[in-house]
Amino acid sequence: MEISPFPRPTRVYRRPRRRQRADTNYKSNITTSTLCRLPLELILHIAAYLSDVDILTLSLTCRQLRFDLHPLSRRIDPIAEQTLLYERLRKDRYPSAALKEKSHPTSKKLLCSSCHTKHPSSHFPPRAFLESALTRSCTGTRDRLRICGHRNTGTTTFNALRGLTREPYHGPILLCPQTHRGNTTHHLSLPAHDLHFRDLAPWTWFLTQRTDILNLGTSTSLPTSDVHDAFIIANRYICPHLNTQNELLFHRLHAKLLRRHGTGGGRDGMWPCDATAHGELVGNCRWKECETWYSLFVEEGWLRMEVRRELGPLRDPNLGGWRAQLEGWKGR
Repeated sequence: MEISPFPRPTRVYRRPRRRQRADTNYKSNITTSTLCRLPLELILHIAAYLSDVDILTLSLTCRQLRFDLHPLSRRIDPIAEQTLLYERLRKDRYPSAALKEKSHPTSKKLLCSSCHTKHPSSHFPPRAFLESALTRSCTGTRDRLRICGHRNTGTTTFNALRGLTREPYHGPILLCPQTHRGNTTHHLSLPAHDLHFRDLAPWTWFLTQRTDILNLGTSTSLPTSDVHDAFIIANRYICPHLNTQNELLFHRLHAKLLRRHGTGGGRDGMWPCDATAHGELVGNCRWKECETWYSLFVEEGWLRMEVRRELGPLRDPNLGGWRAQLEGWKGR
């Protein structure tokens, strides 16, 4: 007995033609299935003569048909519900897939117990093929994502991030209990002030809270050395590859400031504060696929910094954008 093909969410396919073809084949397979015409008593009678694996397959297929034949019972977004059911089906099918891999081992792709799917062997630690498929995990779910400047309380994994509570107009929120400057809490949130989370779900990013670097007061210019010392004292964590103590980061921001202020401005060893007040200075991390952006601006008399980290779609922890920002991935 074989299970009907799993319904892949249409948003997984990027090209319109592939999405249309997948949707057509999916609806055709549902409406022509033989199980749609069988009464419940007959299905239960058939299940009495099946093995454990076949009963699981029959249960998955019946749940999928019930989901598609009762569209009026859906209470949440159809795409989100379809994605949730697809992940649940993969999780329920995983034990039988693990038994199949044990009887037919291969070295090209291995099952991951955290993602409930197969990954290339390069996404696993060395000699991972010797571990059981029920306990094996890929590198993306083992390494940690540092979300703020606190190493102990500001780390999370791929599965923990994907399982956050999603609220309309707010998105997933991570709070760090440690504070900065008395009453300012470091937090990360998905900015969705005028959009629902489902409109931003294919691509996730984090916006860190603004951090004070230096109090400018009423000064129109400050010595560049004072600003440089303030960057070092702030010791702001940006990403696994950048920190405010990084000399290259300060020189890049200083060069952008000089180009904005004009020729000769700031070359006498002074930092023109008015140039920063007219617009933020934006830079990004140059490390491979690490999509981290930082901005420097003046607000309420303070020179402040803000960081935005783009993680990409949370479908595979082994995507380049996700792996490039992991703490354990640096230097590999």
